[in-house]
Formats: sequence, C-alpha cells, structure tokens
Amino acid sequence: MRRAITCTGKILRIQSKDGRTDMQIKLLTYGDKKVDFSENVLVSVYENLNACSLSRSIISFRAVLRDAPEAGNPHCFNYRKYLKSKGIGKIAAIRTFKIVRTQFTLADLYERAIYRARSDFLQSVSANARGMISGVLFGDTSLMEEDVSEEFRQNGTSHILAVSGLHIGIIYAVISKLWRWGKGRLYFAATMTFFCCYAVLASFSPSVTRAVFMIGLHQFAILTNRRYDLYSAAFCTAAVMMMRNPMCIFNTGFQMSFLAVLTMMMVMPAAEKIYKGIFTASLSVQAGLMPYVAYVFN
Repeated sequence: MRRAITCTGKILRIQSKDGRTDMQIKLLTYGDKKVDFSENVLVSVYENLNACSLSRSIISFRAVLRDAPEAGNPHCFNYRKYLKSKGIGKIAAIRTFKIVRTQFTLADLYERAIYRARSDFLQSVSANARGMISGVLFGDTSLMEEDVSEEFRQNGTSHILAVSGLHIGIIYAVISKLWRWGKGRLYFAATMTFFCCYAVLASFSPSVTRAVFMIGLHQFAILTNRRYDLYSAAFCTAAVMMMRNPMCIFNTGFQMSFLAVLTMMMVMPAAEKIYKGIFTASLSVQAGLMPYVAYVFN
C-alpha cells in the first residue's frame, strides 16, 4: 500500500458534474522536492466545487499518484493513452485540499475572466438548453445529461457537439468579409484577440488550436507580404503542437482535424471539377474522413 504524499500544484482546468470535481493540475512540489513534471495530474474530489473561484489557484493536497488504467482488452478504449494525449500523466482521488496562494499573473487573470464570462453566460441560459449550448458553442458536453449524449452517439450526430476547425474557418471568413477598415495591424490584433479568447473558451481543443494557429500564420503572411502555403502551415502547426505534447498525435480530435485539412487540400481540386459551390469543401472533407470515422467509431 503506497502512502499519500503531500503535493502542491496549480489548477489549470476544473470541471464539476454530478457531485464530482475533476481538476487538471500542474505539479509544483511532490513531498519536500520541487518537480519538473512535464505532464499534468488529474485530481478528483467527490463534491461540487466553485470552478470560477478556484481556477488558476495553487493548492496543497495529500494523494497517491497512480497511472490511469490501460485498455482491458485489445482494441478497446485506452484511458491512459487518452489522458496522455491531453497532457495528463497521473491520476489521483483526494478528500480535501487547502488553497495555498491566489496571487495571479496577467495570463491567469485573463483566463479567469474568460472562464467567468463563459460561466455567467451559461448560467443565464435555461437549464434544459444549457448542456446543448455548451456543447455546440464550446465543445463541452459535461453539462449535458448522459442519456442525451448517448442519443447523439447512437444517432451518429455527436460531431455536432464538437467545435471543429471548419467552424473557426467560417467565422474567420465572415469577419474578413465584414471588416471595412483595411487589413493591417489593427485587423491582425482584433482577429487574433478574438480567436485566442475563443480558444480559451473551448479549452484549447486540438481542432480549435490548429485552426487558430493556422489563422495566425495566414495573418502574419498578409502583414509581411509573403505567400501563404496551406501545406507548410498545416505541418508547421502540427510540429508545434507535438513539440508541446508529443502524445497529442494519439488524440482523435488532433487526427481528424489534420486529416480534414489534408483531405481538403488533396480532394478539393478534383471535386471542383465535378461540382463547384459553397458545399464543395464540406463534401470533400466528409468523403475523406468517412473511412477514418468508420474505423475509429465503428
């Protein structure tokens, strides 16, 4: 029986549902030693906590850190690999913790403000629609009832509850059309501020991160009068994301997002010879992703 060790860490993400709160924590100390642990820890507390007040706080707790369970049978869901693809290396369950420090950096205050705005917005929505709106707008299905989520999965429409790069691209196209003041530094600052805020709201999901980073490269190319190459931008974005977390390559969202981009680049030229319209890109992506979706989601 391993004994519990006193740890301190910073809460990066926090989510409460059905009497349980999950906190993604960056460890600062483990016992009496400082740690340089590249992966985060998923800590569970079996009570509902105020997520807005705790976000980005530094807490102290006693826990036994352990590895997440792997797949019980071949080709089944591997929870350990899934967590590692999200930058989480260990899991723990605790009964209580103590807030050590609530002095925040500017980046912490920025994330807390956006997180509170999102929470206030969702609280203003009726309870029946809250889970659906959270899923469609932010890709967060934690507020949705389990039976509703299961219906989406059985109907094959669960992709509606995931924010994809295509959604970000559509928003970017609309902003570009509506912007009337010249596409210089102000345009770059305004659009990137908006998309960075949205990336925080969507918890930096792989598809949103990929789309925002590629938009940033596109904006930079415009500012510096350089040619924007979609292939180079996609591979540069993938390299940066994998440098931050190499295991993200096993994340389904990461795989589908980049596969959709590559499919669009390779299939669209041929598809436009048959049909050229507003649905060409969407149909090309769906056709390219069909074998992958069939294999992964059965």
